[in-house]
Amino acid sequence: MKLRVYQAGSGTPRQQVAEFKMANPVRRKYPEWTPSAAPAVVKQGDLEIRFLRLLVGVNSDDPPGPPRPDEESMARAEFGVTERSIPSAAWVPDAIEVRDATGNVARNRPRSAFVGEGYVNIRWDPYLWPNEAAWDLRVELRRNEKGAFGTNELVEIKRLALPAVDGITETNLSTSRLGHSVRVLGLRNGAGRLGSRHMGGIGYVLEVEISPELERKRLTVVAVTDDQGREVTNASASRIGGSYTFGYRPKAGAKELNFTLAVQEVVIAEFRVKPEVFDASRAGKE
Repeated sequence: MKLRVYQAGSGTPRQQVAEFKMANPVRRKYPEWTPSAAPAVVKQGDLEIRFLRLLVGVNSDDPPGPPRPDEESMARAEFGVTERSIPSAAWVPDAIEVRDATGNVARNRPRSAFVGEGYVNIRWDPYLWPNEAAWDLRVELRRNEKGAFGTNELVEIKRLALPAVDGITETNLSTSRLGHSVRVLGLRNGAGRLGSRHMGGIGYVLEVEISPELERKRLTVVAVTDDQGREVTNASASRIGGSYTFGYRPKAGAKELNFTLAVQEVVIAEFRVKPEVFDASRAGKE
């Protein structure tokens, strides 16, 4: 085993300052897993998720390359996605978990994800030892704004007035979705406070509370528009337990915001696959 120590300065690439070699104190024989035969496909109703490849030792570029000296080494998994046999761009990787035969587990939210027609990829770090014969890979996917939602999933908040500086607009809208109580506290600005917990956020911040906490479900924002029908893009999002915040910076002239939220089940696909260490000689050729 090798332990490397790096020093990072403000505005300068990190530099390796030491390296230590040591024996693995728990080295012993472990089972050796065999990757699933290709093609590896998981079907969930009308949705089909096809594993394409798993790369380790890549950067955040697309196509992937080797990590730069000041950049973390990441793993990247790629999947094909079809719905009713048609390439779909309505599904987003939301979380990933990998396990190896020795019992190591790494569960991560994506550092970045890309969604195209019939194709998605997800990057994350840290990852497991890449020289294992196979990893068990579990990916969780949720629908984005292109997905189809049922009325039993959607929560709509109409004509929510933008509060003044350090002000709030309360709603206290309460409803039930998929067995969970959903309470929309309202919209705040600056130092304005809603509820007992202050979670920060950027711009005008929508606060939502859900009980019981979501596990294999997600609260997502499907659409936000202003009173002139213009789309408003997300500036921040956070979650602590069952408390959620979503921050927005409306365009000039906006007076109200309209929100469409969704409580949705995630789709889980599991594969046993071999990690492929990225070949730097092929950088730019992927």
